[in-house]
Amino acid sequence: NIGSSREVAKFPALEGYATDMPATLDRWLIGAAFHGLQAAAAGADTAAALFSLTGRSPQDELMVARSGGFRKTVLMLQRRTKQIRIPAPKAARVGQIVVAGRLHGLEVLPADDTRLENNRVILYFHGGAHCFFSPSMYEWFLGCLAIYARARVVAIDYRKAPQHPFPAAIEDAVLAFDWTRERFPTASIAVAGDSAGGNLAFALLVSLAQSQRELPVACIGLSPWLLLDLGKIPTVRREHRSDTSKFWGGEVMTSLQRMAAGKDLGDVSRAMMAGKLHDVVAAQYFQDHPASDPLVSPLLAPEELVRNFPPVLLHAASNEPLAADSQEMAALCSRAGVRVELQLYPETQHCFQLFPKKFPTAARDSMARIFSFLNTVWPHGHGQGQEQDQEYEELSEQDCEECEQEHEQEQEQEQREQEQQQQ
Repeated sequence: NIGSSREVAKFPALEGYATDMPATLDRWLIGAAFHGLQAAAAGADTAAALFSLTGRSPQDELMVARSGGFRKTVLMLQRRTKQIRIPAPKAARVGQIVVAGRLHGLEVLPADDTRLENNRVILYFHGGAHCFFSPSMYEWFLGCLAIYARARVVAIDYRKAPQHPFPAAIEDAVLAFDWTRERFPTASIAVAGDSAGGNLAFALLVSLAQSQRELPVACIGLSPWLLLDLGKIPTVRREHRSDTSKFWGGEVMTSLQRMAAGKDLGDVSRAMMAGKLHDVVAAQYFQDHPASDPLVSPLLAPEELVRNFPPVLLHAASNEPLAADSQEMAALCSRAGVRVELQLYPETQHCFQLFPKKFPTAARDSMARIFSFLNTVWPHGHGQGQEQDQEYEELSEQDCEECEQEHEQEQEQEQREQEQQQQ
């Protein structure tokens, strides 16, 4: 039913979601991978540790995560990916916010105030393996959420590993939720996130339920990373964890080389998430804290706690390793009596909603289902459906071309730097 669902017909302006986004994210990630490959090759202690690691225990992964070369690589990539910015559509308005005097973020609204339902707020947590990216990379996506959902979107730049391992990120998530509730006391707040951001969205539910506090009205996970317990991953994700996944075997360097060469990012991400690199990055986040803690691995939350969860929506690529996380969470929610909607998309990739030009049909379908889901939990305003979002269609081609030109210039500069370093 993907692409032909009745939900898509309710949001005709979603055609622009797949055609107007500046096609620059792939180029930025490829450039970052090139520099990551160079840094990884320069870290002798990391290279030696990578190829001797056989996954005997979580301590092995933590040893690699703490090695000087690996840390240096992560910090370098962290700096570079923090520079990625995909500007929001002209139909959206983006403002800077500071939460509790220290936590920076973005507030994204429809540019036309008449298109905003003030009682609707989405608190969004971006992905990035708990160590990369920032809300700026998500401006376009957040702008689309704001426009189509007629909502205010709040996104925070939570603290990242390795400088700030668990529980820093979940502490920031709770702080952001409290701040959002205080600032918009009459609003219905939904939480959402992709990948590691999905982990935080569900960990926030766990934290609030443990404290017996009021929870958001809904939770949306896009390819959420819900299981970090290295001992349980081979069982839950058994289809993607073969014997070869227990060894590095050149997998990491090969994947980085393929990404740096501009090969398919989806195939590369699947390979990296199915092997030991995933485990090392996970260990970098939880460090010495037990990964069985549901605040680290929300999939391990007890059923009696999950009963308190609000309605849940889960979307993932059917062929990605983290699809199992969504499936298992959907099953857990169902057992606990929580309303849950699960949709797996074939022939896509991890967080495909961020690549609408590459996966236009699936991206539009996913977004349409998200908005329909939100409409069932939010108070009804002055109109949804076919009469909404006209300003999105009014984005001028000139504005989009200017975005493309700006990022092409940045890419050319990046290419020149790479050529100079190779020389």
